[in-house]
Amino acid sequence: MKLFLLNALITPFEAEMEEYALFSIQKIEQEKFENIFRDAIENDFEIVSALGHKSTINFLKEILSDEFSDHLKFNRQTINFEEGDLALVFRITERGEKIQEWSVEDIKKYHKEGKTEFMIISRTFAPDAIFDLNNFLYKEAKNG
Repeated sequence: MKLFLLNALITPFEAEMEEYALFSIQKIEQEKFENIFRDAIENDFEIVSALGHKSTINFLKEILSDEFSDHLKFNRQTINFEEGDLALVFRITERGEKIQEWSVEDIKKYHKEGKTEFMIISRTFAPDAIFDLNNFLYKEAKNG
């Protein structure tokens, strides 16, 4: 089981045709973020940093407990969730005019303004799940 560290809300996965990938996503408080992170370390999860912005890493090192610092590494890499994998996400909810890396000062400002969030993502194991297009509202809109 892996714990990914992310600075964006993403759910990449590799799958065969007709295979399902179900994800649970929840906004959490910083304290819960740290507790999950700590539990993953204590339970020997493979921790994979996919943090692609150095300023985000520096900010997280400032606000999180020192015990996490060794895991907060710059690593712009492709990841894929397997069933049972988790991710902890710290992201800025403010959108820039273009893709950019915010400065630590920008992140501090957004954090103070409530424009950041902590999240957890889990790829769920659910072999009985059925993806039924009849359950989606787009059909009603299309026919209505």
